[in-house]
Amino acid sequence: MWLAGADWLLFPLYEYWQASGDDDFLARALAPWLVEAAVFFEDFLTHEDADGHVVLVPSYSPEVGPKGVRGVAGVNATMDLAAARHALTTAADVCAHLGIEQDAANRWRTLAERLPPYRVDGHGALAEWAWPDLETADDHRHISHLYPVWPLHEITPDDTPALATAAREALLRRGDENLSAHGSLHRALVAARLKDSETVKANVLKILGRNMLFRSLMTSHNPDLETYNAGAAHCLPAVVTEMLIDSRPGVVELLPALPQEWRTGSLRGIATRTGVSVDGLTWDTVEGFAGVVLTSPLDRDVTLVCRAAVDRRRTVHLSAYSPTTVTVPLA
Repeated sequence: MWLAGADWLLFPLYEYWQASGDDDFLARALAPWLVEAAVFFEDFLTHEDADGHVVLVPSYSPEVGPKGVRGVAGVNATMDLAAARHALTTAADVCAHLGIEQDAANRWRTLAERLPPYRVDGHGALAEWAWPDLETADDHRHISHLYPVWPLHEITPDDTPALATAAREALLRRGDENLSAHGSLHRALVAARLKDSETVKANVLKILGRNMLFRSLMTSHNPDLETYNAGAAHCLPAVVTEMLIDSRPGVVELLPALPQEWRTGSLRGIATRTGVSVDGLTWDTVEGFAGVVLTSPLDRDVTLVCRAAVDRRRTVHLSAYSPTTVTVPLA
């Protein structure tokens, strides 16, 4: 019943293509799967509501049902809406890039436009269900309804500020249930995308401050070393990276969720979703600067963003295979 599964599992491969620009991989390996996912939603989205929007039913928000409702089935789970929209538009974009399936791509874009909008509830929070009268559970380890924030970049503070505010409210309102490692770090990843360093830090400290690290540095699923589990061990490096670098096509952002305690530091060797590599990033908030070395395999312009900078947004021209150093004065 998990309609979002294919989009979720294919998305890291799509990010690989964004970072590498490997069109052979895209055409040979990935595009056929993206097309299959779009065709699935084209087959599935056959019901309409009173406003003419297509309806996702049955629908599922891992791993919790609507508040006060028996079972986990519902209608228009926010994660399913985000996955359907992303699967349809991504397949259409990829087909346009490769010059294939143009008639189908046009159908998929039209169908994506018929999906219902996200719903903001009476608390001002992004609702887990976009169907009237289905309410968000108060306390659960999963925050599946924040899928459009992370990993998708569909909801961002820059492009969709109202929805980003609603997403942050949803994040803060959701109880931890049992302080599972993946729950805390999923919250941290979403908070980093929302540029909320304090909430990132609070959730990382749930892992580091509750006896969740074995002597091997493998992690547990729950506090006090309950259940040997790789989730947090694999995710912690990703959380640190997302605190220091964010990227989406055309944009590289420095220090998006830097905690106050990290006054100086460095990071190197990061591939971004805009096809540019961050060969090195250094910062010193006491001295008031951040420096980055960017390399691109193509001549291109990128938008460099740093919210802590005097000039928070600038355009940087990169010449192919020529490392470019940019120093950013911090406010």
